[in-house]
Amino acid sequence: MSKNQPQGPNLKEPRGVRPSFISDIAITNDEQDRLGHGFFVNQIVSMILGCDPRYPFNIGLFGKWGSGKTGIINLLKKRIETDDQLKKQVDFAYIDVWKFSKESLRQEILVELNRKFGQLSPDEIQERLYYVHEEETEVSREEPWKRRLKRMVLSAIPYLALSVILILTGAFLSWHLKLDLVAPLVVLVLIPLLLQTLDRVNAAASAVRRTSKRIIPQASSPQEFEKLFLETISRKKSQRLVIAVDNLDRCDSEIAVEMLGTIKSMMEIPGCIYLIACDNEALERHLGNTKRFEEPDAKEFLRKFFPISDR
Repeated sequence: MSKNQPQGPNLKEPRGVRPSFISDIAITNDEQDRLGHGFFVNQIVSMILGCDPRYPFNIGLFGKWGSGKTGIINLLKKRIETDDQLKKQVDFAYIDVWKFSKESLRQEILVELNRKFGQLSPDEIQERLYYVHEEETEVSREEPWKRRLKRMVLSAIPYLALSVILILTGAFLSWHLKLDLVAPLVVLVLIPLLLQTLDRVNAAASAVRRTSKRIIPQASSPQEFEKLFLETISRKKSQRLVIAVDNLDRCDSEIAVEMLGTIKSMMEIPGCIYLIACDNEALERHLGNTKRFEEPDAKEFLRKFFPISDR
């Protein structure tokens, strides 16, 4: 050992022992499962098959951040896709709400489901949710007499100015060329201009008619969302559809509460089973942050929302 090398404890690796590290990336198959997540997958499969397809169900998969909830969902997805018997009984869709914003939440839910069932494109979904058309409407209104008089005067000024110019021009030509051009100018030019100007003044004096464009929604977003959701899931092949909702607790409070409200009010369809992976304590804080619930009420709301849970 060199004299300049710092002295310290003996850090030699013991014979036959090597450090082992587990990646923080969510596992995707049973071969990567070194923490026994398959046990929870078996439990969830039993819960799913035990749910009566005539009713909707919510299953809470509770755990702290980094406890392997996404990995369990991945293993469940793999199980459903590879087990021929299970595949006949259950369809599976995955939604990661962490990447959604509150404004596009419902649209993104439909986009994710349509990736599974392939019914509508993202553009078609957006058009049906938010499409509006413009309708031209004509609105008449009376103006105050002072403003109307001002409009009449302003409308008459161009005619008066042009009349003066034409009369002076006719007089100048008549004086120098000895031609009487005033009478023809009055008949051919000034009289038609006078009639046109009077028509404009009359229109300005009677009323002001404005053409405006009114935005008319094709359908209100909540009703159209529910309709699109029903259309989309009607293509499922089995009696049960598991919709795994991941990272709900990582969202902003408004998005988390909006998602729970959307599921409760618009997505509780017979045969739909929502597997929601989250930290239940963080979800309670989200409910409290929106000032819609006091702490005891938030706990009670989640208890009723998740009649079935796994930790």
